[in-house]
Amino acid sequence: MPVNIQHVWAEKIKMKTLRILIACLLMAIPVSLPLVVTGCKNTTKEAVVYYTIKDSYTLTHEAYKSWNELVVQKKVSKQAEAEVDAAWNNYRGAYAIAVLAARTSTSPAGTNLVTIQTETISLIRKLSK
Repeated sequence: MPVNIQHVWAEKIKMKTLRILIACLLMAIPVSLPLVVTGCKNTTKEAVVYYTIKDSYTLTHEAYKSWNELVVQKKVSKQAEAEVDAAWNNYRGAYAIAVLAARTSTSPAGTNLVTIQTETISLIRKLSK
């Protein structure tokens, strides 16, 4: 019975690929296992500040992007558009101040940023209805 050379080579390549995959997985376990088992215990103050400001911007920006979809579809009035644009610009100013303050201290995002964020998102929700 003749041996199919292509079949033999395909099997060899499969086995070699499987061995490489297993080797990669075995090398990754010692690196990733401590993180999975213990988690991150040492969250620095800087990281808390960074994520607070980042989350604030992400939430507000997503709301503003959704608002802009309504603007493009012409589903809002010009007055409402102007109100939200003013609120967005006010938020961006507070965000810039919070970022500058975070560079010099490790205090979390000021109440001013969070207050303006809440006002901006609330205005977008109210005017989107």
